[in-house]
Amino acid sequence: MNCTEEMVCKLWRNRSGVEHIKWDEIFDSEAELIETIKTMRIVDKGSRPTSGYAYLRSFQRRLLNGTPMTPKQLTQAKRLAPSIAFEILCAKR
Repeated sequence: MNCTEEMVCKLWRNRSGVEHIKWDEIFDSEAELIETIKTMRIVDKGSRPTSGYAYLRSFQRRLLNGTPMTPKQLTQAKRLAPSIAFEILCAKR
């Protein structure tokens, strides 16, 4: 994952709706995106839940059970890539 200060700024702008980021600007490969989904902490309660947490939770459960994601699920995961990166890089700032 691209963990530069520039990426953190882009993720904040994306979260605010000012800038769009494609998944491949954040992750080097689909495999890296999938590994990140497997290991990330998904927040589904509280004042600021992870964006798309219901999708991510089901993807994570599926992956941890050893079942690969379908092409449609992978497409949805790519759409959620900025939310995934925001949760990992920016949520604690």
